[in-house]
Amino acid sequence: RPVVLEGVGAGAVATGSWEEAALCAKYGDRVFHAGGYDWKLAEYCKYARSNSDDQPLYLFDPTFSNTAPQLANEYETPVCFTDDLFDLLDGDRPGTTGGAGALSAAETAEAEARAMIDGTASHRVVGGKGGACSYQDAGDKVSRPDYRWLLLGGIRSGQSWHQDPNGTSAWNLTLCGRKRWLFFPPNSIPPGVRPSFDGDEFVTPVSLGEWARGYYREACAVEGFQECETLPGDVMFVPRGWWHMVVNQEAYTVAVSHHFLSPATLSNTLKLLRTKPHQVSGIDRGLSRNRGANVTRKQATESDDHLAIALPLALSLSRGF
Repeated sequence: RPVVLEGVGAGAVATGSWEEAALCAKYGDRVFHAGGYDWKLAEYCKYARSNSDDQPLYLFDPTFSNTAPQLANEYETPVCFTDDLFDLLDGDRPGTTGGAGALSAAETAEAEARAMIDGTASHRVVGGKGGACSYQDAGDKVSRPDYRWLLLGGIRSGQSWHQDPNGTSAWNLTLCGRKRWLFFPPNSIPPGVRPSFDGDEFVTPVSLGEWARGYYREACAVEGFQECETLPGDVMFVPRGWWHMVVNQEAYTVAVSHHFLSPATLSNTLKLLRTKPHQVSGIDRGLSRNRGANVTRKQATESDDHLAIALPLALSLSRGF
């Protein structure tokens, strides 16, 4: 079930780095992605405070660690969510060879696991002096899908009903402002959401306000419906498959969110990757740019380039376990 971990991220809030004045002073000229457009951060913050849109544009950026790498060091993953199998696809750590630079026993074990999960001999563990080993790159890596986002918006902005992609669970740390969360269990489709016949796609009302006016009362009467609020420092845990909708409650609301693959849900993710590769997301932004946000099952299934990315990802995971 969804759980609010109150105050777990209080340390990140206490630094003051996420306050609007501090963030804009340091990153105001940096470009972030919001609502299909690129914005300078300072310009977007002005928009978030002043707009009267029924559905305000929402800064939802999976590349913030490239745009502003220092931000990735301004918070920590809660220890209860550090067991993320997709980390094994990251391959960002530089390898060393032999002698003083050799890996420890613990690092060697991790390197062996990483080499095993990559599966296609793209990495190898090389023996060093005294039985120590080093981790070397031997070719192209299988990269993990997009997994972390900077989320920033004003009142009424947020995300309509959805389930997180790639069979992942998620944690979301509120850093400034307040966020309201609404939930339905995986097998309970929220009122107003219309799935396709095969369940691969679904349609929701245009705006969060439209859904609230038309369906909120109905939702409250449905068994399994849950809602809560997170404050600065609170971490929201969203289990795999749970429907959720998020609405920002203040003029400046900031959060970071991570999707992760738990060992407990690995089999579900492998099944998705093997049987529905067209549903895999976050693996190549070029595909989404060229085809738009909504790619039909037929288009994606017939696309060799999409399958060429999705299926090796499934095989890399399955060979490691």
